[in-house]
Amino acid sequence: MSATLHRALSVVAIGLAQVLLLLPTAQAQPEISPRAELRRGDFAAVERWLSAFQASYESGRITDVQLRDAYRQLYDLDAPLVEQLKSWTKKRPDSYAAHLLLGVHYKHLGDVARGGDFVGNTPDAAIAEMERQHQLAMGEFEQSTHFTPKPYVSWFLMLGIAQDEGTAAEKLYILNQAVRLDAVAELVRVRYMTTLTPRWGGSLQQMEAFIARNRREGVPDRVVHELQAIEEDDKGKNREDAGDDHGANQHFEKALALAADSAPFFLQDALQSSQRVLCRNASTPSPNCPR
Repeated sequence: MSATLHRALSVVAIGLAQVLLLLPTAQAQPEISPRAELRRGDFAAVERWLSAFQASYESGRITDVQLRDAYRQLYDLDAPLVEQLKSWTKKRPDSYAAHLLLGVHYKHLGDVARGGDFVGNTPDAAIAEMERQHQLAMGEFEQSTHFTPKPYVSWFLMLGIAQDEGTAAEKLYILNQAVRLDAVAELVRVRYMTTLTPRWGGSLQQMEAFIARNRREGVPDRVVHELQAIEEDDKGKNREDAGDDHGANQHFEKALALAADSAPFFLQDALQSSQRVLCRNASTPSPNCPR
């Protein structure tokens, strides 16, 4: 899969500078149900709706998180909706949204094939199917980068595949491409930090170096604090695995304190261990605790 990632990333780099020359004007987002419109086959309506979000992001009116959340409304499609999505891609081969969402579908199939067990406990056939589906996903993400000036969500999703299957150089390349498009790049920076944790093959030294890089680049304090929170969360998990519940809770508390100004998505995506343990131990659980 590393070779596949390398080929896809090389192709993407060729066209990216040319695509960046044009920026669409931001538009107001119309009030529609994108899933209902997709089910009806009104691809133009879905295209307009998602393009409005994409344009708003590219003009700086919404954040990367808000843009990702817009596309998320068309994740986890049932079989009829997947067929509609494939029809949309065929009818509009230059549609950024259609290729992106088809890539999301293939990525999801690969993740399902892989399952949640350790790699050593996963059958070879499941790994092979994951790699096949992820290769299809990378192809769709690569195509999508040619159809909008700031294909940031494409890079974010490619990093999700590279987190499991890419080399350190490939993950760093994806990070740098995303930062070229969005100086803050909160989603990508948070995901990249996760790849640097020891349980993902990184180290505390790599995490500290990345935090220092973010400070040098002038990333907002809130995002730097999120990266520090990921480090504390990982330290807490290590203490928990060692049977040191008191030490683990200290790190978890630091993680949640650092994330005090973060949006709920960050707690849900990156600090699940801190949230889970402290919610379990709290006499009065926070409203953010899972119900």
